[in-house]
Amino acid sequence: MYFGFRPSTARTVNGVTVTPPEGFQITSSDNRQVIWKYSLNDKKPGVLILDEEIKGEQGQRYTDVDIILRDSFWLENAELYVNPQGIRMARGFCTEFSGYPERRYYVETDGAVFLLCMIEDSRYYDPADCEEAMKQTADSIRRK
Repeated sequence: MYFGFRPSTARTVNGVTVTPPEGFQITSSDNRQVIWKYSLNDKKPGVLILDEEIKGEQGQRYTDVDIILRDSFWLENAELYVNPQGIRMARGFCTEFSGYPERRYYVETDGAVFLLCMIEDSRYYDPADCEEAMKQTADSIRRK
């Protein structure tokens, strides 16, 4: 019970604030990553992960999403997405790590690009719920 106080689930990264949809709670957080899990029973989205320190093959930080769109051999169906607040993102899927589609949004900020991702493992999660949660999260991102 929170007695009128609900802990914040938002995270601010490089001047933008990310707010997951209602029902997601932080289960782990450090100076690099935040992990949110859905705590309600009405839907089955996957685990939502924010990673602030993604790097390229040579250990470089990405400075904009155009580089990811150009060089991302790992990102299937890659496309530019601009949310309602004008935040640019490269989005697509990666299947390299789990064999299941991992929905990814690479978010451009004034600092460096960070990653939002969710594995859509249909054994445990509903892909439509995953897509909805990721889109709502991407659309929530706004400049601080």
